[in-house]
Amino acid sequence: RFLKCVRDQVLESDYDRARAEIGEWIASYLEDAGYPNWDINSRIYKSMFLAAFPPIDDLNNKKMDFSALPIEEFEARYSKFLLVMDNLLDCEYRRRGVHALTGVISNLVRGR
Repeated sequence: RFLKCVRDQVLESDYDRARAEIGEWIASYLEDAGYPNWDINSRIYKSMFLAAFPPIDDLNNKKMDFSALPIEEFEARYSKFLLVMDNLLDCEYRRRGVHALTGVISNLVRGR
C-alpha cells in the first residue's frame, strides 16, 4: 500500500513547478536567514548543501523512481533517507540543547 501511495504521489506531482519552487524557496531562505553572497559564492553553498544531504542513490543524473524498486532495495534506500533526516534532527536538537529525541527515527525503523 505504501508503494502505491508513493507511486500515486509521483504521478500527481508537477515536477517542473516543484523544482522551480524549491529553488526559489532556498534562495529566499538564504537571503532571509542572513547568508551573504550566495549568488556569487555558490560553490560554498553547494558544498554545504551536499554535506547536509549526502546521496542516497548513485549520482548518475537520473531521477530515482522509488515506486519501481524491489521492496528490499526500496527499504534500503528509504532507510538511508531516514538516517539523513535523523542526523539532521540530531544536529538541530544538539544546537537547541535537546537530547531526548536523538535517534528516534532510526530506532523506529530498526525496531519495526
